[in-house]
Amino acid sequence: MAKFCQRCGNLVDDNAYVCNACGAPMNDDYPDDAKTVSAEGNPYAYTPAPQQPAAPNPYEYHPQPVYAAVNTPAPVPTPKKKKTGLIIGLSAVALVLVAALVLLVILPLAGTDVFGLKWFKSAKNATPKECVETFFLEIADNNTDGALDCIYEATYSESMRSLFKTYLSSEMDSNSSFRAIKSMGKDNIKNMMNITITDEKTVSSSDAAAYKSQLSTYGIPTDKIETIESAALTINGQKQENEWIFAKADGQWYILSSAMSGF
Repeated sequence: MAKFCQRCGNLVDDNAYVCNACGAPMNDDYPDDAKTVSAEGNPYAYTPAPQQPAAPNPYEYHPQPVYAAVNTPAPVPTPKKKKTGLIIGLSAVALVLVAALVLLVILPLAGTDVFGLKWFKSAKNATPKECVETFFLEIADNNTDGALDCIYEATYSESMRSLFKTYLSSEMDSNSSFRAIKSMGKDNIKNMMNITITDEKTVSSSDAAAYKSQLSTYGIPTDKIETIESAALTINGQKQENEWIFAKADGQWYILSSAMSGF
């Protein structure tokens, strides 16, 4: 059963020991001048209002947290891997390929002298027979320089080349055999001239030494000579009287004219 506080007149529960408004003990007997008749008739009776949350204050200062400065180094970006090594490697391979192309293809076609080695206009004269065939074909074409390229002395000595050129030019005009070859022409002689080499053999060491000694006397280098061979030459079924001598140097065969009598 509800009752009123004898002090403030606030309505309190019957089982309450104190007033929930003014806090006075419910069993105290207050004088009449300190009592109110009822809570409804007492404008000063305390009835706590419900608590409302406070409105935010736009002017209230909220300091930002201050952090201690830390000397942290800035992150170093990872450098991109350069392809310098790959580029250098590819460039080196390209240079090697170009050098091989020059040495194996361009120089032989250009007739260039490189590192003391004579490169010819084509891969001719791989055998003594090819050497002789090239020699006569160049004569048929009236190409004195081409014919001289088949002679060892004229290839490895400029001074001897000059002498041989004078001699060969004269023979091509006066020698009946050379004149007949020239008259046939280069295109015809390929089909008309049949050259065979027989009795091909390496000369003895004493003969090879004698031939090299003779070349040295003329100032012609012999260090390029790999081997010297002799052979019998037959042209269109007619065997030549003189023995032909060939020298192999730098992988190519030459006529060793100084070792041949009546050349």
